[in-house]
Amino acid sequence: RALAARSRAHTLTRASRRSLFSRRSLLRARAARSISEADRHAIKGHMVGLMCQAPPDVQRQLSAALALISASDFPQKWPTLLPELIAKFHEPDVSVTLGVLLTANSIMKRFRYVFKSDALFADLKFVLEQLHAPLLALFKTMGEHLARPDVGASAAQAGVVMEALRL
Repeated sequence: RALAARSRAHTLTRASRRSLFSRRSLLRARAARSISEADRHAIKGHMVGLMCQAPPDVQRQLSAALALISASDFPQKWPTLLPELIAKFHEPDVSVTLGVLLTANSIMKRFRYVFKSDALFADLKFVLEQLHAPLLALFKTMGEHLARPDVGASAAQAGVVMEALRL
């Protein structure tokens, strides 16, 4: 009896998880349809710039929102996202660069655990063609920045640069 009760509880839990997933999917689909296309383009147009100007706590929230939007729109419906992020690599403020790298990391996480397909390979090719050269240049610049004596003396600045290099 105890085993049967545990089995039913496990089945109910699995069923409730499926139900929760389908409800979330339905809510996401409704939310996507409820926002007009013009509003979606306006939000996308200002999101990266706003994220870079925001304080760190707000920056993390905007980065998460950007990752959610990009999960459904990137790269087909939002091909300008990567060029906007790459343009922010050259900002003099290292914390802006760190925020952009964190955002890029959260956007690219969706490619990690998906099944191989032609669509996946096309998306990865699109990302790599745009991102590899600017990312390598940024890595070199950050390494040179870390080697400077004024940055090496400041533990806070060195910590931010090391975090950027880690990403």
